[in-house]
Amino acid sequence: MIRDILDYSKLYEVNVGFLFLDQEKAFDRVDHGFLYDTMSAFGFGDGFISWIKLLYMNASCILKIGGGLSKPISLLKGIRQGCPLSGQLYALAVEPLLCILRKELSGLNIDGNGNAFKLTAYADDITVIVKDQRDIDVVIYSISLYERASSAKLNWSKTEAFWCNDKDKYYHVNAKPVIPGNVKWEKDGFKFLGIFLGSEVHQRKNWEGVKDKICNRLSKWNWILPQLSYRGRVLVVNNLAASILWHKLIVLNPPDELIREIQRVLVNFFWNGQHWLRESVLYLQLSEGGQGLMDIKSKVAAFRLQIVQRLLYNQPQNWTKIACALLKRVGRMNLDRHLFLMNLKEVDFNGLSSFYASVLNAWQIFIVKRELSEVTHEWVLEEPLIFNPLLSSVMLQAKGVCASLVKAGICQICHLRSRDKWISAEKLASKMGIHSVRTVEKLLVEIQESFTIIPLQAERVENVFPSIRVGVNVGDWQEVDGRLLSFTTPEIGLFDTISKKSLYLVCVKYFNIRKLQDLPETKWTNFVESGASPKGCWRTLYKKPIEKRSGDLQWRISHWILATNRYKVHLNSLQEECLFCGLPETVFHIFIGCTRLLGILDVLKDLSHNFGFIFTNRVFIFGPKYSASNKSKIVLINVLFGNAKMPIWLTRKRKMQFNSDTDPLTMFRALVKSRLVMEYKYYELVNDTDSFFYVWGVGNILCKPNEEGGCNVLL
Repeated sequence: MIRDILDYSKLYEVNVGFLFLDQEKAFDRVDHGFLYDTMSAFGFGDGFISWIKLLYMNASCILKIGGGLSKPISLLKGIRQGCPLSGQLYALAVEPLLCILRKELSGLNIDGNGNAFKLTAYADDITVIVKDQRDIDVVIYSISLYERASSAKLNWSKTEAFWCNDKDKYYHVNAKPVIPGNVKWEKDGFKFLGIFLGSEVHQRKNWEGVKDKICNRLSKWNWILPQLSYRGRVLVVNNLAASILWHKLIVLNPPDELIREIQRVLVNFFWNGQHWLRESVLYLQLSEGGQGLMDIKSKVAAFRLQIVQRLLYNQPQNWTKIACALLKRVGRMNLDRHLFLMNLKEVDFNGLSSFYASVLNAWQIFIVKRELSEVTHEWVLEEPLIFNPLLSSVMLQAKGVCASLVKAGICQICHLRSRDKWISAEKLASKMGIHSVRTVEKLLVEIQESFTIIPLQAERVENVFPSIRVGVNVGDWQEVDGRLLSFTTPEIGLFDTISKKSLYLVCVKYFNIRKLQDLPETKWTNFVESGASPKGCWRTLYKKPIEKRSGDLQWRISHWILATNRYKVHLNSLQEECLFCGLPETVFHIFIGCTRLLGILDVLKDLSHNFGFIFTNRVFIFGPKYSASNKSKIVLINVLFGNAKMPIWLTRKRKMQFNSDTDPLTMFRALVKSRLVMEYKYYELVNDTDSFFYVWGVGNILCKPNEEGGCNVLL
């Protein structure tokens, strides 16, 4: 809201100032008696208040000085910071001051109905919005009264002030309202809840050192990065590094170059060397072949779309009023929420604040899908006339007609219809400045015919925005089988029901559509069964209890991104033949085609048969498609396939490095047996062997309980 008030004051040249009140030891100076009286005044019962009194009765603290502890010191004032209840108690204690200020301040009134913006409060950070010297005097009187009643104290020396508009009579320092304590009006900007606001130069401070901070945080993981799985790296990037930006990106538009640089840092951290895939693939969620790496640009767009959801469908709040006032500057049409029903490609955003211009740009990710039959009776009079895809009028496509309507202030159906009558063609022609009444009459007929199936309300109804269905604006792109990119997920329909996660995933695909549209689903097409696809299998690759390292290997195999000899021969003077059989070494050859794999593949066929699966190249490479009804068998098959691929890859590396011949089947059996023994020992230690056999003993294929209460490994 503070950002919007700043933009409003600049765009409309309104005089308004902010006082950032600093209370001295705010939590420590709360008087208990005043707190209890305030709670009683707000309607809290005696029983509840007595419980609060019990918490602070005979409370004391002990000071640690020079390594020693003092005697207990009684606490007669204050509430404990860090206590879960302290925030709510302080909010109650400071509410009397806020009530006085709300009642007496003039504040900033933007709609003329008396609902002015007067203050914001977050815990002890109180920001007062003032217009003139009278408002300053009200603040001084209110604080003085509150201090006498509650033992609070305002620290004027640390209180800051900012005047928004310096293009008028208040430009001269002596003409501005006078603040006690020698507090001066700042003219560049201020810091509000960790965000620098004000002039463009001042706002740049928000981005100073951000990239270095992210790099420093990631560098702390460099020592263990080679041992981190891909899932672990994504966790570090998304939760520890990229999350630094969210607080600022929700409020401000970042520099494009900075975002590109930070995104490059995140991708480099993930790969830690050779970039095997396009970064756009990494941004896809795991179930679609990606890793869920954060795409900052898409996250910013998702934040803006969440703003649209709150603006259109939440209950009206203070910030929505000023947001609508800013949106009304678009194209001089005096429209706010109606803009989200229009074709914005033709709309001029000049004069709009940069933040809401980014909101409207993000909205163009979607196309609105509406039918006339879906327009509610309550909303029909609010329908925009211009750039409205719902209206089939040919004349409204003419730029000259649209410009005349805008100039005349006629941009909605309600401007053409009063009560139950349409405006006359003569009157409309006069307003539009068009001499041909016949032309205007034709325009009216076209508009009226568009709404014949909807009974028009006689009166306008405010704040009833219709539910709208949306789709992704993909242009000429068409879904093609066998491609990695698909807009079938996430499913979107009614805009107000789309989740935050779905908004982000849609933005990821929209912004990366050019890089993803030509990528095949898999490079295994010529080596697996006809029509085979990894769809439905990606999420299985990392399903527990498989180890993350095995999951990483399976993911890389599915994407065909391994450093085989056939790949290395283009970089170094190495032979491309397999070290075991002499045939060209490809990813397919390493894991399926080499003759040394006959033994391990036969064992996997038998195990698959025992679990009720048919062993095929597709199932081995991509894994079985996940099904909740058959989850217990699917995850075990996935573990076995992962533990089979790892020995195949490790024995190949040993051959390369040490010329050592190791049977992959022997290593496979050893890995599975050691995992079963380790897991059983753990569950035995916690006295929960039933859970062990529930996970690992499905069908008594890998193991089963013995008569002595132990475990027999059957592999």
